[in-house]
Amino acid sequence: MILTVPDVLALLFLDLLSIVLGIVALFTALPILKQWNFESTASSQYTLEKRAFLAALLISFLLLLQLGLLPFYVFTLDKLSVLLPGAMCAAGVVGANDFGNPALAVRIAVVFGLGLWLALHRMDLNHRTYPHTRRKFRLFLPLFALLIGQFFLEVSYF
Repeated sequence: MILTVPDVLALLFLDLLSIVLGIVALFTALPILKQWNFESTASSQYTLEKRAFLAALLISFLLLLQLGLLPFYVFTLDKLSVLLPGAMCAAGVVGANDFGNPALAVRIAVVFGLGLWLALHRMDLNHRTYPHTRRKFRLFLPLFALLIGQFFLEVSYF
């Protein structure tokens, strides 16, 4: 019954879109993790630099999407309070089953982790040699795993 609420469907669709963006960013970043060498003058390094900018753009967009989804998630939980007996607000809806609190915690962790990634990306862009490129894409790997975990927790919750 809850899966028929339009807000829940929109939330799950946008989370699925986030995963698709994350997959594209992940497969764009994997060669960077393996072959990045800023000192190299080969054409493959130039290609890796272009891929790094593409992956960074995708991850930045992913952060913006997740930032927008956090208040929408809380709004959706609050809207569901009329459907659940005994729940008067979003806090009551979160506690409706065992997946609510972990889903909310992982959603918040994803937003903070992507914010940390963006700060590292900003530091990387401030240096001429991009010293944090591998580090920031290594940081994206567990963040992507959290993003997938967030989706499955929310599907289990709803």
